[in-house]
Amino acid sequence: MDRCIFTVAAGLAVLILSVGCGSPGTTSPTGVSETSPSTKPVTTGLTGEGLKVVSGDGDLGEADYGDVKTATFTVRNDSGMSLTLFAADKSCECAGVEVQPAQVPSGQTAAVTIRWEPKLNQYSTDYIRLRTTIQAVEAPRLSLPLEARGRIKPTLLLNLPKGFLDFGKLLLADVRTGRKELAVEVFTRHPDKRDFRLEVKSLSPGLIVSAPEPLTADRLLSHQAVAGYRFVVRPTEALPAGAFRETVRLTSDVYPGRELDLTVEGMLEHGLVSLSRERIDLPAKIPLDRGYICPPLEVELRGEPGRSLKVAKVEPPFLAVTVEPVNGKDNVWRLQVRIPAGEKELRKTLSAEQLSEYVSYGFPSGAIVLESDHPRVPVIRVPVSPSQFQR
Repeated sequence: MDRCIFTVAAGLAVLILSVGCGSPGTTSPTGVSETSPSTKPVTTGLTGEGLKVVSGDGDLGEADYGDVKTATFTVRNDSGMSLTLFAADKSCECAGVEVQPAQVPSGQTAAVTIRWEPKLNQYSTDYIRLRTTIQAVEAPRLSLPLEARGRIKPTLLLNLPKGFLDFGKLLLADVRTGRKELAVEVFTRHPDKRDFRLEVKSLSPGLIVSAPEPLTADRLLSHQAVAGYRFVVRPTEALPAGAFRETVRLTSDVYPGRELDLTVEGMLEHGLVSLSRERIDLPAKIPLDRGYICPPLEVELRGEPGRSLKVAKVEPPFLAVTVEPVNGKDNVWRLQVRIPAGEKELRKTLSAEQLSEYVSYGFPSGAIVLESDHPRVPVIRVPVSPSQFQR
């Protein structure tokens, strides 16, 4: 999981609501309104074995949540043959990459547009870097790295414990007592937003959130804010055993018609469940023609014999998952995960567009959700690490 790097402003541990999945850029003091010269990309003239950037500096400018910014590079094909170009990867889920036209004769150019839409659940310094690599189908080793940079200037800011929402390891007893909680403060320094409204809800039965309450005068002063709210996130017994990754949704009249999602993570350690490994780990690149078979994972339900276990949900959907009892062991199952080989097999569950996305950009963290008839452990969640197909 990408961890956030937060900006310290005026002696306060205040997390600027910012994004960026590349390496952090230079952090500037709060209030600086123009891009620092040290963070401005200079890419014109960049070459990559037959591909050359002839125009475009990758400057995305400034953006708030819900804004969409683009930066366009003009890339010339100097390879001596016609090429079909595509974006082989990108560094951030908040970005999209488009190549037009994809078919580029030798000596001709294509426009590569990087589209940036800041997301609330991605954190970095206030400067962001978005990276992509342009490759050619006819010459896989021919590649051109591109980078765009911008700065997020959010109207609403957050103060999060440790800079992110992570309960860490939770014992069932901790959840039952209700003593575990994470407090979130949302505020603004814009005088014209002094009367802003905020609503918060959990998208999971495993989390409950309190109603937002206005910040006290001392908290507003400490944040140098004109208005703000505080709410608390608490876990419940409805969380699945094992790792969890749930969502808390914020809506505000500051961003009309837009929803801002916060990710809440942790690990619920349940004494009645034993996993031989905490997650299904995938290689960074999966050969599209060969697929991949993951090492098996064993699941044990303790306390009550004669129980059953089944697969309830799989994400991403192309994973082939089986759960089989282990001979000679009561209430122990072997979880086997396989990634099918070849486009024909994958397209039984994926459209051509979805497969293209997975090949170009990879997929976000997924999970295998298991259901049992055990009255105290109805749901078990096994995380799946992200990966990407490679032609």
